[in-house]
Amino acid sequence: MTADLYDGDREQTRAKHDLLKAYLRPLAYKILQGRVGSLDFIDGFAGPWESRDTAFTDTSFGIAVEILAGVQGHIAGSGRPPPAVRCIFNEADPLAFERLRGYVDEARQRHPGLDIVSLQGRFDANAAEMNRLARNAFRLVFIDPTGWTGYPRDALMTLVSRAGFRPGAEVMINFMSSFVDRFFRTPEDRRNAWLEELLGPDRASWLRAEKATEAVIRRQIAAMLREDLALRYVCESPIVMSQANKIHFWMLYGTRSPMGVVVLRDSEFKALGSHEETRDKRQRSGQGYSSISRFPAPFPTCAKDILPRSKVS
Repeated sequence: MTADLYDGDREQTRAKHDLLKAYLRPLAYKILQGRVGSLDFIDGFAGPWESRDTAFTDTSFGIAVEILAGVQGHIAGSGRPPPAVRCIFNEADPLAFERLRGYVDEARQRHPGLDIVSLQGRFDANAAEMNRLARNAFRLVFIDPTGWTGYPRDALMTLVSRAGFRPGAEVMINFMSSFVDRFFRTPEDRRNAWLEELLGPDRASWLRAEKATEAVIRRQIAAMLREDLALRYVCESPIVMSQANKIHFWMLYGTRSPMGVVVLRDSEFKALGSHEETRDKRQRSGQGYSSISRFPAPFPTCAKDILPRSKVS
């Protein structure tokens, strides 16, 4: 029997990857079969980190390559020219990057129709180069850092904002709420520097005057995506810890298209509903879970945000 790559304490990672899979495939078909016709997938913190598979099927970059190659091949198999698809994978850690580069070299051989690029360096330092390389008509920027920092507002604006000519763009961000709670016990100067990097000086100044809880910061990130990056619709999906009744992180999603919200909601039903079912089954089987009361399903959060708002309350 094949080993479960997400067994143990990786259930949250499974949920995150299931959401990426459930969203990326229909998005790719809509973009590549429609009038837009070409797609860039940008993974700003590619890793790999805790992968248990030599083929990296349990990583965001491995998932993206296989899905996008499959969609591209299916469209080409129907008699149409293969659409242009580029994957841009960025990783700062030198050791992780060597593993990533080895995967990219092998994936280029298996999927010659994909344009796959690997970059080594910090996300903010390489944002301009990723923007230069991402020449297709639509881009999805996936932000999944190992901690809670590293994706400054200015770097996101380089990749996503409408300043000058910009293709269609969407962003998915893993906001590590459990890390942020711990981080705010650190000295004030570090907190303030991080807030200014993440949200810009105006929002950071406002937060310094308020009680900057995790929920308040998350709402301000949503406001930044709406107002600074012009991503008109912003949704959030809570990912619950596998062995505790607590949200571990939120997947934040920004798009300029109401159809993107519809696709995301369908993806949430499929991916996160399955995650909750797995948690419930393990609770009933007595596999060490505390008593878990089910969190509200993520889709109402997304549904209430389907109409744009100029300010997050």
